[in-house]
Amino acid sequence: MSTVVTVAGINYTIPAFGDSPSTGWGTNLSSFFIAVAAQIAAAPGLIQITNVTTSPTTVVSGHTYLVDSTSIPISLQLPTPVINTYFIVKDKGFNAFTNNITILQAGTEKIDNVASSFVISNNGACWIFMSNGTDWFSVAASLDIRLKDQADGNTYKLFMNNGNLQWST
Repeated sequence: MSTVVTVAGINYTIPAFGDSPSTGWGTNLSSFFIAVAAQIAAAPGLIQITNVTTSPTTVVSGHTYLVDSTSIPISLQLPTPVINTYFIVKDKGFNAFTNNITILQAGTEKIDNVASSFVISNNGACWIFMSNGTDWFSVAASLDIRLKDQADGNTYKLFMNNGNLQWST
């Protein structure tokens, strides 16, 4: 069942976990994230940034965790799930493939319907996690995959755009 979220007086329908892409994942979520970004730009104090260089670090709802994965793996300890809590994790070290960022459970709750830790291993990844009061869910992810063509020496970036895999130089 979808959820209606209001940002700056405008209602956005957010598809439920497990809904198919045809239920508005692309257009509804894109509009919602643009509205959220506009609100953040208008009130920069809205985001609380925490730089993470040690492990484990306890997560607090509403914080953005900039994780330095350059030299060691980092673990983030989840709090007990509470409805409408969220946090953001960004691999600012761009080395999560080598030094994983692990999201540790507080207890027996699930993360994305799996009863175990959640491992981030994509360099430069950014994830948003939310709780329904019982479990945790990753509701958005961003990856920046760059490949170097050995034949022509060009570097190509792969990314998702409205559910379509695209590339650019």
